Amino acid sequence: MNNQKQSNLHIALCANDRFAPGLQIAALSLLKTVDGSVTPHFHILDAGLSRDHRDTFVSKISELKTDAQVRFLTPPEDRFRTVKIRRYHLASYLRLALPEILYEIDEVMYLDADTIVLEDITAIFRQFRVGNNPLAACPDWETTRPSQDSLEIATECKVVGVTTYFNAGVMVLNLDALRENDFTNRSLDLLSRLGQYASFADQSALNALLANQWTAVDQSWNTPSWAFDGKARAVPPRIVHFTNRAPWITRTWTPSQALFEKVATELGVQLPKPERGQGHFALSSFFNWVFALPRAGLHFGRMILAGFGNRKDRAFASRHVAGYWLRFFCAGPFRIFLYQREIQKIKEKDFFLPKNSSI
Repeated sequence: MNNQKQSNLHIALCANDRFAPGLQIAALSLLKTVDGSVTPHFHILDAGLSRDHRDTFVSKISELKTDAQVRFLTPPEDRFRTVKIRRYHLASYLRLALPEILYEIDEVMYLDADTIVLEDITAIFRQFRVGNNPLAACPDWETTRPSQDSLEIATECKVVGVTTYFNAGVMVLNLDALRENDFTNRSLDLLSRLGQYASFADQSALNALLANQWTAVDQSWNTPSWAFDGKARAVPPRIVHFTNRAPWITRTWTPSQALFEKVATELGVQLPKPERGQGHFALSSFFNWVFALPRAGLHFGRMILAGFGNRKDRAFASRHVAGYWLRFFCAGPFRIFLYQREIQKIKEKDFFLPKNSSI
């Protein structure tokens, strides 16, 4: 990393009003841990932020780091007019246009607005240089290949045999390389034709079009909240990513929820009243545990049928899901004890060092 890049750190996030609390926590937690010698530049893709939420965000950023820069960008929604959107909000696709929107920048880190940064992210740039690859990212914790995401899209892009797959919630993007690759046009064209098969929105296009063209970063830089809850980690998480729920919308009795609320308090972020409380979580958790064994059996059956049909990718995916539900059922009696112990540890812990201290 040259001196200019080292002194100016560009970060892109995307949010609407519903994700405003997450946006604040992702950005503020980054500021609390980042090297004090760099100047952060936040580029916010505005998917529907009110003036109040914009003003609050700018105020909190300025309070924490006076030289931090913030700009809000209006995404070109007309570019996504023909994209076939599958169950996701349009905001989930906007980062595909970053090479066009940030036309004057050559490198940017993208963060989802449901992440908590616990360690200086400049380490990603120092240790895992993107080089000539279009991006650096963490291997996904669940999906392991493009064909597991979407066999139709993997077949179209001729990547059925690829056995690597990344999560797009935390990425370092080489925007120059993506522009040379004409990535935005290619990805939007792909999703306009086959978007209904994209299991994970723009992440499906990213993995299909950039298969084997990305630099792998240690998974601790993108640890899903469920893995944090189950302590499924060899290295302490550096970024926690709430991949299956927004903790300010649905409140759960989990270590990751306790972490989010503790960090929000330390950062001075006021959380809204959750749409779903812990009572709803307790009831749904009980039914999930009750039906876990039948679900495991169902997916084992699908695995066997896929094996008879010589559908190796489908068999692999079904075996993976069946194993998850079987482990979920067996671990049920111990989960309450584990969660209680971890939640207590989190309540007693300080997550951030003093501002601009050495990490």
